[in-house]
This record gives sequence, structure tokens and C-alpha cells, in this order.
Amino acid sequence: MTSDDKRPGDPIALTVNGMPWEWDVAAGNLLLFGEPAVAFGALPSLERLVGPLREEAGEELFRLLVALSSTKGTKQYYQNLITKFGSTFEEGFLTWGEAVAAAGWGRFSLPKYDRARCEAIVRVINPWELQMQTDTPETWGCPFLQGKLIGIFSEAFGVTCWAYEQNIQRDGAHCSIEFHIARSQRTIAVELAQLRAARQRERDGELAREVERKTAALRESEDRQRAVLLSLSDLVFTIDANLVIEDYLPPRGAASAFPPAEAALRHTVGDAFGEALATVLGEAIASIDSIDSIGSIASIDAGHEIEPGSQEFGFTLDGEVRRYEARFAPRQAANGELDGLTVVVRDFTRQRAIEERLRQAQKMESLGQLASGVGHDFNNLLTAIMSATDLLAIQVPQPLQPLTETVLDACDTAAALIRKLLDFARPGLAAAADVDMHDVVSTSVSLLEASVSRSIRVVTQLEAPAHHIYGDAKQLQSALLNLGVNARDAMPHGGELRFATHNLTLSADDCATAAVDLSPGPYIEVVVSDTGEGMDEPTRRRVFEPFFTTKAAGKGTGLGLAAVYGAVGEHRGQISLDSEVGKGTTFRIRLPIHAASGPPITLSP
Repeated sequence: MTSDDKRPGDPIALTVNGMPWEWDVAAGNLLLFGEPAVAFGALPSLERLVGPLREEAGEELFRLLVALSSTKGTKQYYQNLITKFGSTFEEGFLTWGEAVAAAGWGRFSLPKYDRARCEAIVRVINPWELQMQTDTPETWGCPFLQGKLIGIFSEAFGVTCWAYEQNIQRDGAHCSIEFHIARSQRTIAVELAQLRAARQRERDGELAREVERKTAALRESEDRQRAVLLSLSDLVFTIDANLVIEDYLPPRGAASAFPPAEAALRHTVGDAFGEALATVLGEAIASIDSIDSIGSIASIDAGHEIEPGSQEFGFTLDGEVRRYEARFAPRQAANGELDGLTVVVRDFTRQRAIEERLRQAQKMESLGQLASGVGHDFNNLLTAIMSATDLLAIQVPQPLQPLTETVLDACDTAAALIRKLLDFARPGLAAAADVDMHDVVSTSVSLLEASVSRSIRVVTQLEAPAHHIYGDAKQLQSALLNLGVNARDAMPHGGELRFATHNLTLSADDCATAAVDLSPGPYIEVVVSDTGEGMDEPTRRRVFEPFFTTKAAGKGTGLGLAAVYGAVGEHRGQISLDSEVGKGTTFRIRLPIHAASGPPITLSP
């Protein structure tokens, strides 16, 4: 074929110094001996250079670094496109693409260019970066072209853009890639900074772990010596004459019951455990006969014995007041001088909780017995009063009839109060059966919604997968209504009343420290919370006592929450509350889950 027979787009062949060159402009290839020309020099060299760099730096960092370097000078690139290569950006870009195609960069096309939407698609056939990866099992894309396009199109659109690689194809000698270019908040510099920061965090973490490993190795010998002390359930620490903690050994099994080591070591006893223990230990040190001018304790006089001591004290840890007992004894150095004190601290918060639980149970039992006796006596008196009044009503003149009705109404009110009192004393499960607590809650909410003002929002959040218990549905509904009415009264200006459920599992330790007798296992917790006035500490302590009320005279009997307490206890459950003045109150009722053996009791509003 002669040069006159060539059509536009046909390859152009030329022999230079015996070397056959061919420009396949349509494919974007410059061939030598039928192979891409860069394959004879640039690509093998680049591949040998780039491979180790990519492996060392990691693909993500490698790509960003290449893309960042490629963006250099793209502002001038853009100016050339719209001044030297064409009168418009599209024309200039395509002309530029033909020029770099002749140099073996690949064949560029611009299937889509939407300046108004800042969006474009660039397709490249046989890009030099993919050609370099022909023999590699996996591709790392074209970060050089990506960076170049990000820079050029950011200038063209006047906004920050990102070039997303897509549709990478490799089929032998043929390869192609598309770049979807769109407006984006991503920039190469920011991505690179974030990646470097993440790498630095990883290096810092590795360094920290290495330091930790070496530190652990150094302490191995010391740890062997401490094994016996660590096997104890008590905390052991030593102090010097200035009450500074020198050594601190929390027990492995109960470390969370004591202040952490970082809050104790090299700190004073007062800082770590409070002034109560510091005062006692300070007095123990001061009781030793002689202390020299710099505060170290001198030799103990012959025949002088220092008796070990003990002290009970309280300390707030993670918001919880815990109870401890500290036993301490002098520690003598080899030369006979006192070297400080050894202190052993035992946590008996659980023991005190059990004792408090017993006292509370005994108190409530005594109140129940009293309430039961008083209730029955009053019932007998009311029966006599009501019977006598009924007889009087038959014989008194008509004008006096309203007086007898007043007496009977008062007796009915008194009888209702006595029933509440007896519910607290011996509630009993009158209709024990399988109960769906979600049905009980829903029914109670329906009844409450009709009695609360519109300024109070009633919300239900029933999330317990297991919600069947064994008990008295009506008694439980009455308990929830009592809590709901109290919450309503605590929100005179409106607020939110929420009923929620979820499941939990109580361990043997949880049950041992509970205020009532509980059995380990799965429970449903019904939470009734409000955003009302809240309670202070003295009120919270007495809230379940019968006849205790904070309401004005005639507004409450003080038996509602006592009846709730009794009903929950009868269901082998527990009720507790959290309250803060001005923020509201939350009651939590925990009831043991029952595997349903029959249809549950259904309540109607």
C-alpha cells in the first residue's frame, strides 16, 4: 500500500537506521519490531523500579505518591489545552490525547463531558501504566494518569474533582481503563496526609507493643515472686513514712473492686483511698517511738512491740460507694529500722450489701406483719360500723339519710385503703398463670393515656424478645398503673412517661448482692421512667414504706408504692429506682422469665 492509499487512522510505518517503527495512533501505541516501543526500555526499567517501591511503601501510599507527583504542572497543562491544542477544552483535550498517543501513552477519548454538572468520563486504550503490568498477576491501576486527570479536570471545572478508576480490562496485549471524573471533597494531599497519619499511628502502636513486651519480660522475675500475693482476694500495698504507696498488688480476680494501679502507685494514701484511711495509717506511723528530722522512722526501741491494726472505711470508686477493711502492720528493714507499713485491704462491699439486704427484708417483713394485723383489725371495726350504719339508715328520718350515706362512703374509702395495706402485707397470686408482660404494659399504657394530660407524652419501647412470666396479670397491671399515676403527678407541667422492656441474665453474684431474694437466670426488666420532679436521697430511702408520702394531705395514702413493692416481691422479682431532683425518676422491675406452657392471660383495657 502506498502512502496515497493510506486512510486516516491507519498505522504509519517508518524504518530508521534499520529499525522498523510503527505508529498505531488508533490504538495509542508506538511499536518497535511489532512490540510497544517503551517495552524495550522504559517499561522494563520502570517495572523493575516500581515493583520494589510499591511493595515497600504499600499499594495505597504508592498510588497516592505517584498521583500527587503527576498533578505537578497540571495548571499549565490546562492552559496549553485551551490555547495551543484547541479553542475549547474538549477540542484541546482530544488533540492532546492524540499527541500523547503518538508517544505511547495510550489512546484517549472523552465519551462524556458535562461542565454544568462537573462530570466527565475519559477512556484510555492501552495506557502505558497497564501495559507495564501485563505480566503481573494483579493490577494497581493507573495512578499517574489518575493524578494527571484530577489536576486537569479540576482546572477545567473550577472545582475540586476526583478521578475514579473503573472498567479496568486486560486481555493479552490489549488493555483499557475508564476514569469517571466528578466533583468531590477528596484531594490527593488530604488522602495522603490521612494515610501517613494512620501509618504513624500503626508505627506508634507497634512501638508501644514492643515496649510493653520488653517491659513484661523484665518484670517476669518480679511477677514470680508476687504470685502468692496475687492469688489472694485482697489488695496488698506498701507505704513509706510519708504515706506514699511504693508497691501495689491488686488481686487478679477482683482488681476492679480497687483503684487501678496507675491511680495508686507513687501517690499518697489520701489521693488513692481518701483521707479516712490516710489519717489512720498516719496515726499508726506517728505512734512509733522515734522519728528523725527528715521523717524516716528510726530504730524501734528494744522490747517495744508494734501491734497490727485494722480500720473500716468507705471509698467512692467509679461512682459507687464501696466498703473496705484495711489491716496494717509495720515492715522492718534488714538493719532493724522501720521501713514503712504493709497494708492489706479487703473489699466487703458485697458482704455489707447482703447485710443491708437482710436488714431491709426484716424491716419490710415487720412492716408487713404490722400492716396485716392492723388491716384485719380495722376490717373488723369497719364491718361493725357499716352494719350499724345500714341498720340506722332504715330507721332514721329522710332528712338524716345523707349522713348515713356519708358514713358508708367513708367506710368504703377506708376499706379500699385497707385492701392496699393488705396487698403490701400479703399480696398473694390470686390468678397465677403464664403472663405476657408486653400485653400487660400495653394495656396499662392504654388506660393511662386516657387519664394523663396532653402535655405528657406516653412512649412505649418493648424490646424484650422473651416477655412471658408466671404470675398474676391483674396485680402486675395494678403495679404499673400505680407507677404511671405517680409519674403523672410528678409532671404537673408536662413531660415524657416511658415504658420499656428488655432482657438480661442475672448471675449468682448479681443475685447475692440484690436487695431481695433472686434466683440466677434470665429476666425481663420493665423500666418506667419520667422526666418529672425527681426525689432527693431521704425520699428514695423511704419510698416503698407504707404510709410514706410526699404529697399534700388528702392527696395520697402512701400505700401505692408499698403495694407495688409487695406485688413485685410476690412474683420473685426486684424493684429498684434511680432518681435525681429536677431530672426525673426511673423504676426498674425485674421478673424471672417463664417458659410459656399455655396461652397467656390477656387483659382488656
